[in-house]
Amino acid sequence: MNRSTQHTFQFEGFHKNSKYTYTPDFMMDYFPAVLTSAEIKVSDYLFRRASLGDHDVSLNQMQNGLVTSDDTRLDYGCGLSKPTIIKALKGLVKKSILHKLPQQGGKQEHLANRYQLNYGVHGWNTDLETPKLISKNSPIIDREDFVFEGFDFPTFTPIPDIVYDVLLKLLSTGGYLALRYICRHTFGYKKREDDISINQMLNGIISKTGVRIDNGCGIKGRKTLINSLRELEKFGIVSTKKNKSKSGANATTTYKLIFKSLLVKKASPPSKEIEPPLVKKASPPSKEIEPPLVKNQNPQKTAIQKQQQVVVVLTEFGYSHVMAKKLSSNRTLEYIQEKIDILQFIENESPNKIQNRLGWLRNAIEQDYKEPSNFKPLAEQKKETFNWEEWHQETTQIQAEKRQCEHESLQQATDRRKHVIEKASIKFDTTLSDTESWDGIKEMIFFNQDEIFNQVVALKFDLDQKNVVLGVLNQTVFEKLSHHVFKQKLKNDIGRMLKIDIQTVVLVLLTVENQTS
Repeated sequence: MNRSTQHTFQFEGFHKNSKYTYTPDFMMDYFPAVLTSAEIKVSDYLFRRASLGDHDVSLNQMQNGLVTSDDTRLDYGCGLSKPTIIKALKGLVKKSILHKLPQQGGKQEHLANRYQLNYGVHGWNTDLETPKLISKNSPIIDREDFVFEGFDFPTFTPIPDIVYDVLLKLLSTGGYLALRYICRHTFGYKKREDDISINQMLNGIISKTGVRIDNGCGIKGRKTLINSLRELEKFGIVSTKKNKSKSGANATTTYKLIFKSLLVKKASPPSKEIEPPLVKKASPPSKEIEPPLVKNQNPQKTAIQKQQQVVVVLTEFGYSHVMAKKLSSNRTLEYIQEKIDILQFIENESPNKIQNRLGWLRNAIEQDYKEPSNFKPLAEQKKETFNWEEWHQETTQIQAEKRQCEHESLQQATDRRKHVIEKASIKFDTTLSDTESWDGIKEMIFFNQDEIFNQVVALKFDLDQKNVVLGVLNQTVFEKLSHHVFKQKLKNDIGRMLKIDIQTVVLVLLTVENQTS
């Protein structure tokens, strides 16, 4: 994917079931004050990779993205040139936001430098004053003298994975920074939309008490910001609503992230038998009938109404309002519905043929795709006989058997898990106090990591000796937590939560025969 793709790219909208990367609010609110725009993009990319367990990333991955051995593309990189990335990396290392990892291998090997986020010597640092609480009169931060001391214990903003994996490369730097700020003030505050002024995006927000909430989006020029917002609206990523005050003056604009709708509403089929209405027979008309007094309809108003009907159908299909209005221009509802019928027919015949429904339909409308040779109108498709009752009974029976099988498998796995935990608890003399100590802190330690959260149990909390023994029920989780970086962080986190300087954390693999993790 390259920037030329911008001319054909049409964003399909965020989906309510999208996967998200929980990004620390500290990065969203504070980094624009101390990092350049390139440094922000590089640090965001590295954090995204770290959230997936990839804690050291090469320069080539940052520039060109990451592709697996089976040619599956995971992301498209950070959208910057190689010299710009190198300059940004030097700045991030100087400010202690990144560690430059030492090269490994023989002397004759030419290995690429790799970089890792700095989480601080003592893990998430909760003793430092939160940097976003800066008074209005505080001195301006100097980028050259800034040294990063490690992340604070964070609150998070859920950022859709597509922002990091695709839009980071596709959008201009200004467009990405503007989208990042809008995500922070919508998803970050559990809102679908928010009123945001141009001044807030440029200079940040300061509360009435003089506390700085954030430092803006990182764009300094008003014209650049406006062009960046237009770019987001052009791609259908963000919709805007110009507000007016009671006096009629311009008010703060509302920004809303666009979510896609997957279903097109279908009209309910008419009943098979319609009885004629019971009305009295009309008396024969008189010889002279005066025409009814009906006002002539405004042709222009009727055309606008028809276009609005087309816009409604297209927005329900998943397009943004701007794109729907563009596609509806000089096209009838019948024409649009004909292309939708063709799309649905192809999907029924070959479910995997159309990968991008919105892109295909747009091309069908603009290029006037014709009906396939074996095409059947929707009405004829409905006439084809199908034993729905028999299909429903078979499907219901299969689903019931599947649920029963899943329930039995789950019960067996639960019993095996319980047996292994009980056996280990007897061996290590686990007490109720040990279990309660672990239950009180594990949610904070493994926040948003359900795959780890459910696989670690307490075996022994010897607070006098400052030792902790944890049981791990999954081989993959055990190997991950046994890594020296994760193990050190786990020890620091437990010590911080219990307010004790933990000396050792021992991990014990509790094998469950035939367990499905």
